[in-house]
Amino acid sequence: MMTSLLRRGAGALCALLSLGLAMITAGNAAAETPWERLALPEGAVIEIPADFRILSEKEVAGIASYAAGAAQRRQTRDPQRRLLVANAGEPSWAVVRLSVFDSNRWNREDLLNATESELRDVRDYYLDYLPKALVRGQARLREVYMPRIVTIAGHPALEITYRRSSQFVVSDWLVRMYSIETGAKKFLLTISNDLSSADRMDPILNRILWTIEFN
Repeated sequence: MMTSLLRRGAGALCALLSLGLAMITAGNAAAETPWERLALPEGAVIEIPADFRILSEKEVAGIASYAAGAAQRRQTRDPQRRLLVANAGEPSWAVVRLSVFDSNRWNREDLLNATESELRDVRDYYLDYLPKALVRGQARLREVYMPRIVTIAGHPALEITYRRSSQFVVSDWLVRMYSIETGAKKFLLTISNDLSSADRMDPILNRILWTIEFN
C-alpha cells in the first residue's frame, strides 16, 4: 500500500534529489552564529542558524535546471510548493529543504498503522528507485536504511534515510527525508550533509529538525 503511494510522488522527489546534488555549488562559508526563527507560508515555522544562506526562487530554479536538465523536469499529479531552501556553505555544505504537497496520497492512519512488512516494501522501492534518480546528478547510492515512523511537531512522519556518493566531494553524503502528514497538507523536509562534517553538523541539523512547527 505505502509503496504504491510513494511511487506517485517519485517525480517531485526526483526534483528534490537533483536540487540537493547541485546545492553545494552555491553558498558561503558558515561560522557559529545566532539562530533565527522563520515564519514560512502554509503555516510552517522553522529555526535555522543565521549564517545559513536562504536561496531565492531564481537561484533554486537555476540549480535545479543545472542538475536535472530542462528536458528531464516534468509536471506531476501532486506538485510541490517549495517553502525553503537553505545551505550552510563550506565546509559542510549542509542543505535544508522544506516543501508542501496537497495531501491526497496517504493519511495519518496509513503512517500510524504501517507494518514492518510495509516499511520493508518502502525500503525495497527506494533501493530500486534511487539509483536511477541519483545518476542524473552523477552520484551513486551507497545504502538505504530501514524506514521509520517518527513524530515531528506532534504529527506522524515517514523517515527515509540513505547514503550516497557525491561528484563534488570525496566523502559520502547522508540524506534524511521526512514526509510529515499534518492532515490538510503533507510536508517534505529534507536534511542532507557531508559525512566528514557529521560531528560538527549533526547537532545543528537535529536542532533544526526539532524546531519545526505547523500552525
